[in-house]
Amino acid sequence: MYIDLHLHSKHSDGNWTVGQIVSHAAQIGLSAIAITDHDSVSGLPEAIELCATAYDVELVAGVEINTVWSNRDVHVLGYFIDNKSDALSDLFARQVGARHAQAAQILHRLEVQGYRIPDHLADLSLLSYPAAPGKVHMANAISAITGLDVMQAYHLYLKRSGSQYVERASVSPLEAVQAIRMAGGIASIAHSGPLLQESPADFDELLQATIKAGLRAIEVFHPQHDEALRRSLRDAARQYGLLETGGSDCHGPYGDHPSMMGTQRVPRDLLEKLASAI
Repeated sequence: MYIDLHLHSKHSDGNWTVGQIVSHAAQIGLSAIAITDHDSVSGLPEAIELCATAYDVELVAGVEINTVWSNRDVHVLGYFIDNKSDALSDLFARQVGARHAQAAQILHRLEVQGYRIPDHLADLSLLSYPAAPGKVHMANAISAITGLDVMQAYHLYLKRSGSQYVERASVSPLEAVQAIRMAGGIASIAHSGPLLQESPADFDELLQATIKAGLRAIEVFHPQHDEALRRSLRDAARQYGLLETGGSDCHGPYGDHPSMMGTQRVPRDLLEKLASAI
């Protein structure tokens, strides 16, 4: 039996509704899923209800928190969280405020560069609803305003190396781990394989710092991790006494690309170990 503990819905930057996610998970035979929207748990009540009443799929209450550490984007996954936690609500309020501020700065920069902002794009929260503005929403808006294709817009305005990049005031991974702990959950560093490849020393430093804050796991199964990288991440998990997590990071189908849900073949026993560690 397989699971998928890294899925996104329209409540962040996915293009499937919560209902579509749960339905597809049941259709492909997954025994458990976690919806891990960015900086939001607003989709969880519907997911919990659907899994409890309409589908034979276990739902793990999850989240993915976008953080910045040493000028790097680091994402922290949380599992078995209390979605009504005040600690998470306070952190999300900061994150959503930062997202809106970044979007406003980008739109202002485009105006200064001579682009006209159409009325329907002047408030990106309307474009991204029910989510706060994220990179996908902003890239689509920038593309519509400038005529750039979406990937050009992303690389120019939303990627750290882009000449028009606007920094977002995200929380630190330590704050994210602590908030997840206060919400009764287990924190896991997401898709950190590229960091391990690029700078093993920085990877170790990140793990050591977040473990002190309460980190309990690391994501091993992910589309960015080949088998060799999975082995390296498993070695790191053993070295630091961390549990393993995994998922497809599915955002739904996009264009000609089908949904990636379930493609990582994450074994069920990883979930059992997580649950026993609560």
